[in-house]
Amino acid sequence: MTAAPPATEIPVQALFDGDFLSFLVVIESTDTITEACDKVAFGVVGRRIPARPDTDYVMHTEDGSALPGELTVAQAGIEPDDFIRVGFADTRGHLEL
Repeated sequence: MTAAPPATEIPVQALFDGDFLSFLVVIESTDTITEACDKVAFGVVGRRIPARPDTDYVMHTEDGSALPGELTVAQAGIEPDDFIRVGFADTRGHLEL
């Protein structure tokens, strides 16, 4: 059995929808997209963006489609210095812009 590859730190520029600042966030290659979204939201939600209890976060691509939360950062092809966007998911599972 082969061991899982070690986690590597991936610095990315992140923007949470509705915020006016993008900022540096360090995510790991083994983080799921859901975990990476939580790391981005931690720096914004409840500070510059009001919290929405019981609402999930989503990461989306340039065309606006949401990345599956169970993918890892490595599987999603996120690399150092990439720009990522995270936002609240609505009740239908679509991104709210």
